[in-house]
Amino acid sequence: MLQGRQNGSKAGVGEDEENNGVNGASSDSSAGKGSRQVKGAALILKQFHALLVKRFHHATRSRKDFLAQIVLPATFVLISLIFTLIVPPFGEYPSLTLTPWMYGQQFTFFSNERPFDPRMKHFADSLLNMPGLGTRCMQRELLGTLCNISASEWEQADVSPVVQNILQSPEWNQRNPSPSCQCSTSKKLTMMPICPIGAGGLPPRQRVEATGDIMLDLTNRNISDYLVKTYPSLIRTSLKSKYWVNEQRYGGLSVGGQLPILDVDPKGIQNVFHQLGWMLNITGGLYCRLALRDIGTFLHFMESEFNVKVWYNNKGWHAMVAFMNVANNAILRAFLPSFAKPVEYGITAINHPLNLTKEQLSEVTVLTTSVDAVVAICVIFAMSFIPASFVLYLIQERVTKAKHLQFVSGVSPLVYWVANFFWDMMNYFLSTAMVVGIFIAFDKKCYTSPTNLPALIALLLLYGWSVTPMMYPMSYVFNIPSTAYVSLSCINLFIGINSSAITFILELFENNR
Repeated sequence: MLQGRQNGSKAGVGEDEENNGVNGASSDSSAGKGSRQVKGAALILKQFHALLVKRFHHATRSRKDFLAQIVLPATFVLISLIFTLIVPPFGEYPSLTLTPWMYGQQFTFFSNERPFDPRMKHFADSLLNMPGLGTRCMQRELLGTLCNISASEWEQADVSPVVQNILQSPEWNQRNPSPSCQCSTSKKLTMMPICPIGAGGLPPRQRVEATGDIMLDLTNRNISDYLVKTYPSLIRTSLKSKYWVNEQRYGGLSVGGQLPILDVDPKGIQNVFHQLGWMLNITGGLYCRLALRDIGTFLHFMESEFNVKVWYNNKGWHAMVAFMNVANNAILRAFLPSFAKPVEYGITAINHPLNLTKEQLSEVTVLTTSVDAVVAICVIFAMSFIPASFVLYLIQERVTKAKHLQFVSGVSPLVYWVANFFWDMMNYFLSTAMVVGIFIAFDKKCYTSPTNLPALIALLLLYGWSVTPMMYPMSYVFNIPSTAYVSLSCINLFIGINSSAITFILELFENNR
């Protein structure tokens, strides 16, 4: 009985095991339905995508990476280009338009020595009528200045009775029309002449021109006497400081005056030279007579009765040319036909800088190259932080064993390093685009010209492509990310700056064997 029961029990157990085996097989086959195993290229792409997603989430949460990879490079390049704007250009000087108003508002004078001569009166009207002196009131857009609609009326300054009594003294004449000024002597030194009241004569009538300047009418006056004796009072009113004086009077015009009259007879000059010729060369006396036959006509034309005299203050470097151009404009408008509009005609004097000498050009080249070298070093300084920052994440993953965990989970080392390199290159391309954009915004022709811009982009991209793989092995050398960042940045700076400095120094000796 016991044995039978045992056999029966064994048989029951066998049936149960058989049933369990059937049920287990059926459950395994049903659980595998609707699923597949990822292998080969699909697995590699899945891992690659997962690693990029991991780096993306880390980048969005890490402000240090954003600062090191985006902000710092753009900041250094921006500072270097701002420095190039602050540094004055070497040897690049713009053209200078020469006008009397380049010295500010001033007193200008005019004198017509022949007011009743029709030609001189027409010339004076051409000078004083619109558009006035020079070309300032012709085209406001060109000179960027505003002009009055017309000149004001002539005004006569009030004169005290004391000055009138002094100047009515019979001791004054045309050559000495007013009291003299006292200059420095060996006993008394003065900064400027001391002039008594009435020096220079009565104040001339004046008006405000359309150009804004004050025009003085010195007709029938001794111009030299007035200019010399009123200069100290004019300077005292315009003395800004001990070292800066605004002259306020840089020039003027006088028309119709004669050149100094020779108090000799042309016949007498002919006789003198005739006798001198006989004494020096007896055989050449005939030729001397022939040469001196027309001396009278020569002297007559030297004494022109209708000249235009330009007065200028040599303390204004461009005053002579500026007021000469004012006279040329008046002559031009005086000879225009009656139907022409004077406001449409004028002459502008422009001073173009001279070409640099060989020595100056060499100096400018060295200085310009120095500035370019500073910019290049700043660019190297900026781009050196980016590859060094790529190692921070790799060191952190190695120290925390996160990389080891990924390898254990089935990530291929090749996929791991390629994915990191791809992500780092994308960040580097973004930084490079910002740097190139800053260069384009500053319009630096040596970097952004059609021939140089592709080279700049290629150099920056190739630098990142080459230096980033060199940084990856350093992730095994350092255990502290901050130490690795500082050390690798210094290494990149040392290599980049020294290479640029050596290239710059060797270029200075390119003509020296």
